[in-house]
Amino acid sequence: MGNDVIFNKIETIERCINRIKEVYDNNPDNLKEYTKQDSIILNVITYNL
Repeated sequence: MGNDVIFNKIETIERCINRIKEVYDNNPDNLKEYTKQDSIILNVITYNL
């Protein structure tokens, strides 16, 4: 795997984790909203690709 691929994957992971933190905001009540749940799940899925 080339360095560019690795660096791109790292950037993707960081972006996904940051987005999850923004959406969740350390507030469990945010998990009651389906749109926020979807956003978190999609970022977890993207993180794992």
